[in-house]
This record gives sequence, C-alpha cells and structure tokens, in this order.
Amino acid sequence: MKSKKVDENVYFLRLTHGEDVFEAIVTFLKNEKINCGEIKAIGSLEKYSLAYYDGKEYLPIQKEEHVELVNLIGNISLKDGEPFPHMHAVISSITGSCVGGHVLPGNIVSYVVEVIITRFKEIVERKYDESSNLVLWDI
Repeated sequence: MKSKKVDENVYFLRLTHGEDVFEAIVTFLKNEKINCGEIKAIGSLEKYSLAYYDGKEYLPIQKEEHVELVNLIGNISLKDGEPFPHMHAVISSITGSCVGGHVLPGNIVSYVVEVIITRFKEIVERKYDESSNLVLWDI
C-alpha cells in the first residue's frame, strides 16, 4: 500500500495486487489514528467477499473472478475503542452484471484499488442496538 496526505484531513491510498481491501484500510486507520470519517474507492479485484443482511444475519456473497470495483463507499467510527470501517460495494463482472453488499475481509486486489479517506474531527462510537440486532452509531 502507498499513501499520500493530500489535504489536512484527506488521504489517497493505492492498494496493489494481492492486498485485502478491508484489512489494508483497517491497518491504515489504526496507523493514522483516524477514528471518524468517510471512505470511497474504485478499482479491480480478483476475489470478492460481500454480505447481504436479511434482518437477522449476514449472508455471504463470495466469488473468485476478475471484477471491477465500481464503487465502494463507507463510514468510519469507533467500535470497542478501535477504528471501524463500515463499507458497502458494487462489483461488476465482464458481462456488466453487478452485485453489491456489505464489505467483508477477503476482497483481494487484482491490479489496483484507489481509496480516498476523509477524516472528521468529531468522533462517533458504535453501540449495540437491540431492535435491529446491529452495532449502530450512538447519535
């Protein structure tokens, strides 16, 4: 991974072949102490790992094939005192058909993924919400 701070609170990251998108972003957030913000990314993957939340649990959507990461968007908050990226992505195959969902570890870069991270000054924490069975923003 290569990174560059392009503004006081904006970072560009370039992930290369073989890197796990989720893990690389988590590592960067911890190293830079980014506890709140937003994430955007585009690029290409050789394997993807997403999930669909059916209201009770996350159901995996995984495949090994070359695909375009058409759009990845997410937010950063604190979960159990650690930076936590909550991300969703849309992925396109060679036929142009798309699949989308919640980003899990296991999205492996084929050529490159370019990421923009914007840091926010205020910190938002996540807390368990019994009604949805999810860990949501405590706002």
